[in-house]
Amino acid sequence: MYKRRYSAANIAVMVATMVEAMSSDATAQCAMCWSSLANSEGGGGLIQGVQQAVLFLLPVPFLLAGVIGVLLCRAARRGKRVDAETMAD
Repeated sequence: MYKRRYSAANIAVMVATMVEAMSSDATAQCAMCWSSLANSEGGGGLIQGVQQAVLFLLPVPFLLAGVIGVLLCRAARRGKRVDAETMAD
């Protein structure tokens, strides 16, 4: 089997990306949503709640697409393997 090797530069880029994504300064809502929450009563807690909810829900579509992609790739590889075995017979 093929072993994947990561260089130090690739690992550094991955770690830097994860640290940046997890920073507390990351805001994932539009300015209009933020201003409407800031002007409401108790807006400070609502702003933080909305930001956390958006950051929590954001990866779900990407995870679903990734899982479906992996399943399709595995199915395609299995299909090729079965075809190669039947042709060898």
